[in-house]
Amino acid sequence: MKYTLKVIAIRKDQAVHDGSRFFDVHFNILDEDGKVVEDRRLGYDISVGSKNIKSELEKFINAYNKEKQLAEDNKEVEAENKKADKVMANMEGFEA
Repeated sequence: MKYTLKVIAIRKDQAVHDGSRFFDVHFNILDEDGKVVEDRRLGYDISVGSKNIKSELEKFINAYNKEKQLAEDNKEVEAENKKADKVMANMEGFEA
């Protein structure tokens, strides 16, 4: 499954701890059917342009898709390992 993201809102904000200004980017992660699977926010320095923010969001969703694929692959590996463990347990001590 390939996920996409959709920016819901972007606003200027200021950090309480040091007063630094940043863009607060609010976005949803969508599945292939367009259903929202996660709601996320990321902050970017106020000095960056839209091109940089878009590039970073593309990197984010690419990494997100890779993580989800790895998790799916690991499920398959775990299932295979459980089967293999059963075969090994059944074969141990086999005599013919």
